[in-house]
Amino acid sequence: MNLWHVSAVMLWALALSALVWFALDRSILRRARKRHRKVANARYFQGLQYLLDEQPDEALTVFLKLADENPEIIEIQLAVARLFRRKGELERSIRMHQNLVARTHLDRAERLSALYELASDYVSAGLYDRAERLFQELLEDKPWRRPALLQLIHIHENQRDWEDALRAARKLEQASGLSYGRFMAHYECELGEQALAYQDYQGARSHFQLALTHNPHSVRAHALIGRFWERQGNDARAIEDLEQAFLLKPILAPLTLPDLALLLKSVPRRGGLERVLGEATLTDEECDAIAQAMILTPEIPDVEVSPWIEGLATRHPFLQSLCGVTQATAIPAAAVRAALLPIFRFTIRYVCEECGYELRSHVWKCPSCRRWDTLVPRELLEEQLRGLDQGYVPPDLDHPLPVLPGKRTYRKPWIT
Repeated sequence: MNLWHVSAVMLWALALSALVWFALDRSILRRARKRHRKVANARYFQGLQYLLDEQPDEALTVFLKLADENPEIIEIQLAVARLFRRKGELERSIRMHQNLVARTHLDRAERLSALYELASDYVSAGLYDRAERLFQELLEDKPWRRPALLQLIHIHENQRDWEDALRAARKLEQASGLSYGRFMAHYECELGEQALAYQDYQGARSHFQLALTHNPHSVRAHALIGRFWERQGNDARAIEDLEQAFLLKPILAPLTLPDLALLLKSVPRRGGLERVLGEATLTDEECDAIAQAMILTPEIPDVEVSPWIEGLATRHPFLQSLCGVTQATAIPAAAVRAALLPIFRFTIRYVCEECGYELRSHVWKCPSCRRWDTLVPRELLEEQLRGLDQGYVPPDLDHPLPVLPGKRTYRKPWIT
């Protein structure tokens, strides 16, 4: 065998060895990656379980370790950054998202996800200008248009930029095919109230009418335009809109009923407050709210308030025990009204139906959960009435409240 044959055999042997080594190495690497992926998946689901169990600190520990071991997995990096934002560590969250956005090898979908999260960080940090620029960039991509517009509306609401909020809401209607008239009506009402503050009565009227165009069932718009007509001396139109505001949501009677009662008193041919109340189908909670509103309106005569006080005592037997009577019809309405007036004036609260946040005065948007039209008068509680029996003196009141006549009993009442 000559040297050429020996060289050829050796070359073939080396090539075969290289192929075998390459195949074995690929197999080993494949098994290692599979094993590593399996461990990573197990840890990832462990972190998710911690999140479901409301243990963000433990979840963050797991995800941080995964992020260090798997810097190429974008989903884990995003999850860790979200946890930092949830814990209030906004600087770390912003830094992680900025690093992700700066990566050159990300595909478009991954970059847009990181961009949206970075903009959300800026919103949480109150850096609205930076957040707005990023959300405007996201509007160019159709899948991100709706969430970006929702965030832009949130920014404009916080900054009270109602014109910009209206424009974003119109774009959102076009992008989603859904109606956002309920929110747009509030924006128009805000603009109308601003116009009234500058004595631009024509502009205020235009905004209130546009609000009713966006949402014909807006209690706020009907109430505002009703008060507008009252200022303009058009009592007939004012009564019409205030009636509509009351009938749309009777539970808000403390806001709408006082003005309506005064107008109906000045225009007796309209049938009076009794006619309006007779048109409404009321729940017990709405009846309580109406009773409170009537007690808090001194201009409403006792003869009209008495049936509502009797109904209040029927639904809340504790009031009967305070008066020492066994029947609601035997309650001295005038004395009860005089005693309840300061109690309700200082204890009335408005509570959000979504998150339970309480306020002493009504607002149209909950400061806690940021939802519109969710605050209603808190359900009448025993503690409000118990003040009559224990000499309760509300804040800013320098004289004791009147005490109801009758025998006192301290048995636990049955509250319906």
